[in-house]
Amino acid sequence: MSKITLVFAMVLILLGVGFYLGTGMQQPTSLIPAMAGVLFAICGLAALKETRRKHAMHLAVALAVLALFGTAMGIVNTIKHLTGGYVEHPPAALEKSITAILCLAYVGLSLRSFLAARRSRAAEQGR
Repeated sequence: MSKITLVFAMVLILLGVGFYLGTGMQQPTSLIPAMAGVLFAICGLAALKETRRKHAMHLAVALAVLALFGTAMGIVNTIKHLTGGYVEHPPAALEKSITAILCLAYVGLSLRSFLAARRSRAAEQGR
């Protein structure tokens, strides 16, 4: 899961930098996903060491859940924009939507990984 976290971090960094450059470097808030990506990269790098893996991955999932809650309205605003409604900053809504979808996917993959690890430990203990 640490490698997936590192890939996820890179995608968020590229997303933030891409939107920052794509908006003419006028909106520094478009770098927020990139900043979150740096935090995920730190978690992913920490998880490469076996003794830190569990804590680092749990922290990464907690960050993903927080990011999901913080960006979920972007999905609503993007749908509103695509259906002809007024949205003040359409690129921001799109970036938030992409971030929310990525975070949701990451949380799903993490939960699947956590459950598999728990089953594996239980099987090793002979339960």
